[in-house]
Amino acid sequence: MMKWIRPSWKATALSAAGILLLGSASYAQNTDAATINSVDVDLDLNTSTNRLEVKMRVNTANPDGWGGIANTTFTIQWPATSPALLGTRTNICPDAFIANPTTLVTAGGFKYRTFNTDGSTLLSDFACDWPANTWHVVTTIPVTGNTGCTQFQIVNNGSGQPNNTNFFLSVGGINKTGTIENTPVNFGTCTVDCNGVIGGPAVPGSPCNDNNACTINDVYTGVAPSCGCAGTFQDSDSDGTCDANDGCPNDPNKIAPGVCGCGVADTDSDSDGTPNCNDGCPNDPNKIAPGVCGCGVADTDSDSDGTPNCNDGCPNDPNKIAPGVCGCGVADTDSDSDGTPNCNDQCPNDPNKIAPGVCGCGVADTDSDSDGTPNCNDGCPNDPNK
Repeated sequence: MMKWIRPSWKATALSAAGILLLGSASYAQNTDAATINSVDVDLDLNTSTNRLEVKMRVNTANPDGWGGIANTTFTIQWPATSPALLGTRTNICPDAFIANPTTLVTAGGFKYRTFNTDGSTLLSDFACDWPANTWHVVTTIPVTGNTGCTQFQIVNNGSGQPNNTNFFLSVGGINKTGTIENTPVNFGTCTVDCNGVIGGPAVPGSPCNDNNACTINDVYTGVAPSCGCAGTFQDSDSDGTCDANDGCPNDPNKIAPGVCGCGVADTDSDSDGTPNCNDGCPNDPNKIAPGVCGCGVADTDSDSDGTPNCNDGCPNDPNKIAPGVCGCGVADTDSDSDGTPNCNDQCPNDPNKIAPGVCGCGVADTDSDSDGTPNCNDGCPNDPNK
């Protein structure tokens, strides 16, 4: 067996709240101590025994681990609001590695209990060698008086923690303090919700937000704490576009009001650029209102007389909208007001004649003596014989 040289070591007093701290410790000086890189500490819960377990891990290239002298200080912290206390510990190797507790300290909102060891015996003498690179239980501690859920943890520099109570470990008198595995231990009734909060309200079936605007009634799904959050896809008109993104949530044919609004198609039957909803002549590409002539008939006014061709009997005569007696293009003027328009009056200025007759316009064809010769040519207008 390799010869171990025991160094002197003085434990440092501890106190801390709510977290396990490993403070000063030392292992017996030996020729293999240099092969150890560090020793880590962890606090775990043995669910079978319902006891806290303090574990060490020797980080080394030496496959034999460590069997020399080891000294350590660690501190356990838990909330001051908890009634829980640490009971009498059980050392796994009581002849070579004895973790002795200090007085309970309450400070900064936490309770602290520090444990010191003063190794003076080789671990290997009692078959207590620590394996290489493997977590190894060194002490178990019962919890008494707990109600609800209490978090225990090994810590350094806890709030209100006394000096010299940080995790420290030495092997063979050489400082090999490693790291604290700082995951808290939940002891008691510690059901977590979907957000990992102990006793939190985010339980499966309770409301959540899946950050999807298309869903409603979002609730947590699955099993806490590994929950999902899902809602119901809201598509009132079943058009494949959710209501949140649908400008017409109740119109399966539209997702935006468009020109005609929700519920009315923007159809443009005559392709004139005006949808039917606003087109008074939806089948006439040239008109959007019936106008005077109606749909399908242009309101053209060729002669610009104010009467469109559809109502103008003389569409090219700006002075007439009906042919009248004289026809389009000819005025129905009756200059002598004799009832016969000029177009049919050969004596348009003679109200007594519509033709020149024998005597001509302006001269009556009167035959006073009825001799067959009108007065205009009868030298004896009153003598039928002459």
